[in-house]
Amino acid sequence: MTMNRIVVALYLRRSLLLAVSLSFAALIGCTGGTSGIYDFDGDGSADEDDCDSADPNIYPGAEDRYGDGIDQNCDGVDGIDSDGDGYASTDSGGDDCNDGDAGIHPGAEDPDDTIDQDCDGFGRQTTVDLRPDNPTTSDQLYLQVDSDSAVLGIAWFVDGVERTEYSGFEEIPGSQTSRDQAWRVEVTPYSGNGQAGAVASDSVIILNSAPSAATLIQGLDPDPKEGDVLSAIASASDDDLDTVTMLHAWFVNEVQVSPSPADQLDSTHFDKGDSIYLVLTPSDGIDEGTPVTSNTVTAVNTAPLAVSAALDPTEGTEESTFSCAVSGWQDPDPADSEAYDVQWYINEVVSVPTATLNGASFDRGDTLRCEATPNDGEATGSTLVSDAVTVGNTAPVISSVTIDPAAGNQGTTFTCLPAGWVDPDPADATPAYSFQWY
Repeated sequence: MTMNRIVVALYLRRSLLLAVSLSFAALIGCTGGTSGIYDFDGDGSADEDDCDSADPNIYPGAEDRYGDGIDQNCDGVDGIDSDGDGYASTDSGGDDCNDGDAGIHPGAEDPDDTIDQDCDGFGRQTTVDLRPDNPTTSDQLYLQVDSDSAVLGIAWFVDGVERTEYSGFEEIPGSQTSRDQAWRVEVTPYSGNGQAGAVASDSVIILNSAPSAATLIQGLDPDPKEGDVLSAIASASDDDLDTVTMLHAWFVNEVQVSPSPADQLDSTHFDKGDSIYLVLTPSDGIDEGTPVTSNTVTAVNTAPLAVSAALDPTEGTEESTFSCAVSGWQDPDPADSEAYDVQWYINEVVSVPTATLNGASFDRGDTLRCEATPNDGEATGSTLVSDAVTVGNTAPVISSVTIDPAAGNQGTTFTCLPAGWVDPDPADATPAYSFQWY
């Protein structure tokens, strides 16, 4: 049929309908009906209420099944919309779950109450909280879900990739996670008829796991002294399998010191009497674990040393004063001063414990030696023994000599008379003389 023929046919149909309508109106006017009411298609509804006055199957109150795309009951939608919210009722095949309340329909705002206002099959929106908020590989991931649905679909994603092996799991062991991974969970609620509701999701980033608490394996050696080097050993593990190093904090008399290398403390940092301990803290380079404190030790005194002892002078007489000369004092304790305990021996018999020895204690021919022991006031070192010295004889002296008589002849006997005998050697107390006449 050409376009002209279609236009003519439509015109004729419209003219016929108009004629029938005028005839019907005249009939009404003639029979005394209500003036001004027209029902062109004769479906019982006035044209002004009838959304299609040319189709007797379309009028207000007509049966309107959803899905044919035609508004048969003139409520503005395909299907029955009794509450006028623009959505057909479920009874008519639509998706308005409550056709008696205009506030309830698909897409409506659905506050967190028990009423399903958006017709998704659920009174409340499902929510999920992935816990803990800041997990590490030491933590187990778990869900806190708030939902009206007894049936939930749970899907897990790691770095944006779904991990189907965890589908349906409500908990993920920490052993399955790694540092810096992004974990997301999606929870889908299902109604009794299998309809899926709005998906709820939450996500977390797996943070670094700090090393475990340090455990002391070997403490500080007790009674350290000058020259010693102190160290201690601790261990810790790391759930991220990171390399764990120990941070060393040394304290001497409660003041932190910083030796190099840090894991050893030599005696340049302490003296006798000082209190020493070490704090060991495990670190993976990012976080630190719980530290452990070593045992506390107190530095002890170091006994002094000396190299040799000798008599000074190395030979002498009754008039000599001998000293026990010690050389090579060694004491690593800075606070100690050089001192010795001296003991004299005369003919191997213990004599006086004085620093010097004079003729009042010995006689010519006696053998002298000394022993010197280094002493710092707290401890003594090894005793040193000097070589022995034999005391020499001291020659006697006289103050004068005379001849008696002072004059004589050939018959006179003269006598040599010495006077003023002096000999410091006690053994030589009895004067004795040798005479030579000239």
